[in-house]
Amino acid sequence: MHRSYLYASGARPEIMGKAARSPADAVILDLEDAVAPSAKKRALQEVCDFLSERDIGFRGPDLHVRVNRSAQGYDLDEVRRVARRALSALRLPKVETAESVRAVGDLLDSLGPKAEGVLLYPTIESAVGLTKVVDIAVAHPRVARFALGATDLMADLGAASSHTLLYAQNRLVLETRAAGLPAPVDCVHTDVHDVEGLAEAARNARALGFFGKSIIHPIQLEAVHNAFTPGDEEVQQARRVVQAYEEAEARGQSAIVVDGEFIDLAVAQRSRAVLRILDRAGDVDDR
Repeated sequence: MHRSYLYASGARPEIMGKAARSPADAVILDLEDAVAPSAKKRALQEVCDFLSERDIGFRGPDLHVRVNRSAQGYDLDEVRRVARRALSALRLPKVETAESVRAVGDLLDSLGPKAEGVLLYPTIESAVGLTKVVDIAVAHPRVARFALGATDLMADLGAASSHTLLYAQNRLVLETRAAGLPAPVDCVHTDVHDVEGLAEAARNARALGFFGKSIIHPIQLEAVHNAFTPGDEEVQQARRVVQAYEEAEARGQSAIVVDGEFIDLAVAQRSRAVLRILDRAGDVDDR
């Protein structure tokens, strides 16, 4: 459960290096939209070399790769070549079928130890994909979380209204939860210099049930981390709730009132989740 997913073009080794030294929770080495068609072959080799250099002893962000997709499915040769011990996950763009995701997962399974633990992040970027979330979620055990790609989705829908995006966000949260997956990852904020807008978008995404946000520049990291890291007041309240509820459980009570708020198991579980997020954030920031 990362707060930030920082994109870095696979055609730019110096950018990948800077991203890997940044405080990002995860870095997405991009072979898709950030790479011109004429540079795809070179970018693939650059990403393979970059991962190989970090196969042993790398302490930094989790390393993901966004692979290319065609009408026939994902580029399985790319998947095979980027599979390394340093690779944590694959970002699968423009996902629309369970079969295409299953093909990637099955290939990773066949690669043995070097692909052990590589997860899949399908990205919803079309109307078709949004209607197939549950099927895609159960396509393969490696499917870990969904991500939202708002720019392509809005273009596919021919929409320019934030109301349309809000519907897509709500539906993605609902259906991933129904499929038993963790909260999805929110889309990028394309205006790099609009820090206030980014912060508001990140806070709204968390309120809707998302956790974490894809970003396109390191200057966006602070706002995103602040939005998805529990604040002092939230943490103190969560600790009070958890302590009081555990004491009530020991007395045989299943519901209590803390600071004027009715507390039952569901509220206690939300408070425990806040504390887990805090612990995870601390582990990442201390790496």
